[in-house]
Amino acid sequence: MLKARILILVTTVINLAHVQVLLAQSTFVPFINPWETGWIDHLRYQYVPFWYKRTGANLTDANFSTAFRSDKIAFANDRMIISLDRQGCCQGDPNCTDQCFGQPFVSGEYSSLKSNNGYGTYTVRMQTAEGCGLVTGFFLIYINFTMDSSGKAIVDEWHEIDFEVLGKSTNYVYTNYILKEGKDFPKYMDSQPILLEFVNTSGAKEVVDTSEALHTYSIKWTPTSIQWFFDGHQIRTVNASETPQKKLPFKAGKIVANLWAGCTSTSGYFAPCGAPGCTPICAFGDKASATFDFISSSSPTQMSQVLIPNIWTIW
Repeated sequence: MLKARILILVTTVINLAHVQVLLAQSTFVPFINPWETGWIDHLRYQYVPFWYKRTGANLTDANFSTAFRSDKIAFANDRMIISLDRQGCCQGDPNCTDQCFGQPFVSGEYSSLKSNNGYGTYTVRMQTAEGCGLVTGFFLIYINFTMDSSGKAIVDEWHEIDFEVLGKSTNYVYTNYILKEGKDFPKYMDSQPILLEFVNTSGAKEVVDTSEALHTYSIKWTPTSIQWFFDGHQIRTVNASETPQKKLPFKAGKIVANLWAGCTSTSGYFAPCGAPGCTPICAFGDKASATFDFISSSSPTQMSQVLIPNIWTIW
């Protein structure tokens, strides 16, 4: 009996050690502790049961000058890199085989497969792209649209909460939400730029440039409020009771990280390529990239729908 107990104890220790090794090597790790339930993806490789690399053009936003292809997302040095360039974009050249769906730029978009990400806290650690007209994004989105007879996309429903960093001003972050409840409802968008100015350890004010290093961005979403955090600092709060509709986005959606260009747009939001005071993307050889270190979610309502990887299988 004593030998059996010792054997069970030794086997258990070996099994736990095996799990710890697998966790250290894994990219997608669920967690449950007294404070929260969720997961973290260290972005060492694509965890196929949860994520996909989008391919195609954006049909619902005329400001996009970018198509998405899977080859523009790569994993290296335990990080995910999204690259933007003109590779395979013909721009009207009749002797060229277009690989950019008619757009002048091609980049990457990394999205969860399912729209089951509800209330909770969503975090990314990323280094944004610099260059006029560029947008590095991290957001939650549910969108439903139909195509009219001319092939134009008509948005029926739209629920979105996001961070966007514009390449024209990488010391600001835009905190946005969009709500359109149905085809007979108007679209409401609230966008607020936040200057990333903080007091450092010596007591001096310091402005952060998000294109120079990795930083952490979090969205805390509840039925009554949305909070945005940057490197642990709460930078904005919106309460449902204070909005014109007395409500916020409420439909569970997809988690998305992307990089794109709005260069052909005349919108001041992007600053078209060559705008005064902004370094155009052509100065970087028509290339740009954004780096992502991890993405995590703490969402009790979502956890039952997450596919648990086989690292939890004990020998």
